[in-house]
Amino acid sequence: MLKIKDLCFEYEDGKVALKNINIDGENGNVIGIIGANGTGKSTLFMNIMGILKAKSGSIEFDGKKLTYDKKSLREYRKKVNIVFQNPEQQLFYSDVYDDIAFALRNLNFTEEEIEKRVYDSLDRVNSLDLIKKPIHFLSYGQKKRVSIAGILALDGKILLMDEPTSGLDPEMTKDMKNIINEIKNDRQVIISSHDMDLIYEICDYIYVIKDGEVTAHGKPEDVFIQTKVLTEARLDKPWLIKIYEKFNTPLFKSEEEFINYNK
Repeated sequence: MLKIKDLCFEYEDGKVALKNINIDGENGNVIGIIGANGTGKSTLFMNIMGILKAKSGSIEFDGKKLTYDKKSLREYRKKVNIVFQNPEQQLFYSDVYDDIAFALRNLNFTEEEIEKRVYDSLDRVNSLDLIKKPIHFLSYGQKKRVSIAGILALDGKILLMDEPTSGLDPEMTKDMKNIINEIKNDRQVIISSHDMDLIYEICDYIYVIKDGEVTAHGKPEDVFIQTKVLTEARLDKPWLIKIYEKFNTPLFKSEEEFINYNK
């Protein structure tokens, strides 16, 4: 599990980006990080990955503090992975198979094991039909799936996802939600997103960040009814929360629950 304790980060120009951030991975298997643009969400993810180094505080994984020597970071990043908002940042090879196989070959897996992992990871994101496709023929949504498959092939324990539904149409957004609900069964997922409906439905626990500080945290159904907190953080409420508050309905967790409700 991941634990972040009193994390503070400053840029070289002295700008404070994160202030005393505390996040406990034991709070849920799917954790949401929400906040307006420029509040520090991406900076937090870069700190978690060890790409940026905090001024103070600590990041712990499985009870051990993150250290920044090359060997330690290499081992850490086998278990803690990230899927970036833009899939182009993670796709390097000309075809899907070799792109997913790239990191595995660098880690000296056998070709037999690589083939198994490539097929398994593509199957988990419902994209086996893409295995021989050139990367440049893929749609944006297909590239998102392949970038996730490449990370799943590493078989880590924690997956950070930066804006997983950004740029996707409604149907592909639904597919992405299903993918997250499937992969959360064998790893922890930490999501940064502006999609409040997604966060509300799939997260067990959320953290609100404003100006680099956590201003609220808790179960989604508890946090999203805090109007003042959300307004100050420049965040909107999920539509199911709005329905609950406007029409005094039960507090539904999903669209399916709402549609199937009988008074």
